[in-house]
Amino acid sequence: MKELIKKIKISTKNIFIFENHASALLPWGEIRNNLDDEPNLITLDHHTDTYPSFLRYIHGKKGDDNEDLRKELIQEVDFTNIDSLNNAVGLLHHDEHIDAAVKSGMLQYAFCIQFSD
Repeated sequence: MKELIKKIKISTKNIFIFENHASALLPWGEIRNNLDDEPNLITLDHHTDTYPSFLRYIHGKKGDDNEDLRKELIQEVDFTNIDSLNNAVGLLHHDEHIDAAVKSGMLQYAFCIQFSD
């Protein structure tokens, strides 16, 4: 899955702009590849963005949640491999990207600050 991601540089920082939340795996993978350790994520949003990874894909395939299939899919997420990341982006749906990134070792922790009532 090829997602349009705009990358701009401000001072020494790369900024990535995209629509699909799952596409965050692509720049996060790029960033992670340049670090010795997993970075932490701080996210500000109206909601937490923390559904279990591959939830909708698994539900559509199996009819209910399946933890074994989830673990298998997470093990296939490799931040050093663009094809692996593109495959994951294609299977993830809205709000499942943070869980996938943390459980695959791309991120160490995610601090989700939400503003919903």
